[in-house]
Amino acid sequence: MKFSLPSIQHITTEAYQTLSRFPFVILCAVVASCAAVWYFYQPYDVQTDHPQIFKMMFVGFLGISWMYASTTFAEQQTWSTLIRTLFNLTSLIVLIIYYALLKDDLTEGAYLDWYRLVMLFLIAHLFAAYAPFISAGSVDQFWEYNKTIFLRFLLSGIYTGFLYVGLSVALIALDVLLGFDIDERTYLSMFFILAGIFNTWFFLAGVPDAKTIQTHSIDYPKGLRVFVQFVLIPLVTAYILILYAYLAKILIEWELPNGWVTYLVLSFSIVGILALLLLHPVKEDSDKQWIKWFSTGYYRALIPLVVLLLFSIWVRIDDYGVTINRFIVATLGVWLTLMVLYFIISKSKSIMVIPISLCVITLGAAFGPFSAFSVSESSQLHRFEEILSEQSMITESGIAVSASEVLELDTRKELSSIVTYLTDHHGIEVFQPYFETSIETVVDDSSYQKRIGYYDPGHGDAASLLASLNVELTNEWVTIETMNQSVYFEFTAETGVQQNIGNYDYFIAPITVNTVELEYEFEVGDDQLLVRFDPDKFALAISLKDVEESELTINILNDIDAFKYTVNPSNYYKDISLSEMTFETENDWLSLRVIMDSLSGMMGDEQQLNRAKFNLYVRIVE
Repeated sequence: MKFSLPSIQHITTEAYQTLSRFPFVILCAVVASCAAVWYFYQPYDVQTDHPQIFKMMFVGFLGISWMYASTTFAEQQTWSTLIRTLFNLTSLIVLIIYYALLKDDLTEGAYLDWYRLVMLFLIAHLFAAYAPFISAGSVDQFWEYNKTIFLRFLLSGIYTGFLYVGLSVALIALDVLLGFDIDERTYLSMFFILAGIFNTWFFLAGVPDAKTIQTHSIDYPKGLRVFVQFVLIPLVTAYILILYAYLAKILIEWELPNGWVTYLVLSFSIVGILALLLLHPVKEDSDKQWIKWFSTGYYRALIPLVVLLLFSIWVRIDDYGVTINRFIVATLGVWLTLMVLYFIISKSKSIMVIPISLCVITLGAAFGPFSAFSVSESSQLHRFEEILSEQSMITESGIAVSASEVLELDTRKELSSIVTYLTDHHGIEVFQPYFETSIETVVDDSSYQKRIGYYDPGHGDAASLLASLNVELTNEWVTIETMNQSVYFEFTAETGVQQNIGNYDYFIAPITVNTVELEYEFEVGDDQLLVRFDPDKFALAISLKDVEESELTINILNDIDAFKYTVNPSNYYKDISLSEMTFETENDWLSLRVIMDSLSGMMGDEQQLNRAKFNLYVRIVE
């Protein structure tokens, strides 16, 4: 057999034909890849100044699958070339509008947009799977088409991977052997160009026209049947048996199911359905009757597991309300229930129902008044109101007020969980109805570094909002036993230490004491000043040397409110106001002012002040 490489002319002709067929798909690939190259090639400070480029990258990659689905759908219609072009342009305009509606910086603020992006990626891919067959085509042709594009996807990935590795090795050789200075960012840029542009273009070149597929017989790869029959199905069967054993354990011990079981049931049920999808063309073969029996038995076997899944997620929602994740799991549970009933009861059993129904249900979960975001926000705000009402922390007009006393630990944990979830996933703005002033002002004025919180950049808004209600942000793992365990702390004066000596005679700064040396001497005029450090009592004893009755004690532990903080974070950093870090005392011998600049050590069960840095003002009383 004679083997020949394709000519340059053939390659360029194929590339041009692909571009002519999928111009908007390739446009999205180019935009996304160029945005990614530009963004990741810039220094961090430049990246932060252009967050819209990051947004363009993600919307561009979303556009690849979205415009592919739009193009393949339009191809199957009996429209004129002009109408098909206008339809694709409209799809592109919808994508541009979505880009404009997205917040500029996706890396900041609530996670809501990220969830919706993932949902849109799923919707676009599901739509692409059945778009060419909405108007015409059989189930077998639908299967053959998706098998073809799946294999093309794998092939394009292999080509792209080998090409990337080969070019990377070539660049390394140029760098090491010939002394070329290859920037490390070049490798990442090359990855985005190959994965975004070359991979997409190569994949599109092998996408068949669905009308052409309709004239072909089904080609079922033997390797696929072997993989499904001897790998996927035994694996799914094994996990179903494990889940049945767990179900029996629940019934015997009469205990609530573990929340993790919902993910197991969902994942392996969907994998099982995928296995049956892959076997669809051969299920009617006379020598493959076991496939039909397995299919019927599989869906019936899922009934108890689906009941377990729905009960498990219902328990979590009943106890803790709806979150985005719980809504998605519950929605998939309902979808799985409908699929099980459909494949048991229906006589047609069309596999096209799977992507179509999943696409519709995902679309409903992403947008509208009954979306995952609207329902979860409403549910958690309702829980927030209930707790405020139980603790008399809300007025008749719905305005939140500060707690009059320290809340119980469980209440603080539940309130912290709700507020943290809502600020992380929906944004601090959802709490605006509960405050008369703007929520940004509330958060800023009650900055938790200034009050009772600890340094936690990930939950700063939640901690500040809770601080405005006189509630400490409390992690869910905190217990009564762990609250007083030792934790490292570091306190710093909120503003610079004043230098004006005022009515004092002497100014000594800076003084740093630690556990290595506990006594320090300083000259003050003709006298010697003795400073003794007691790290266990968090105290400084200051006196004139050899005049024992002149001693004055600065009790740091009792006079700084931050040491009264009851929740045990992993680290406790805090800015303390200058007034709280200032200590003044006097007797018949001395008048002192101590202004702390910083304090650090351990607090809790085994507390110790390891280091203190301060300025000392001294007046010797005549």
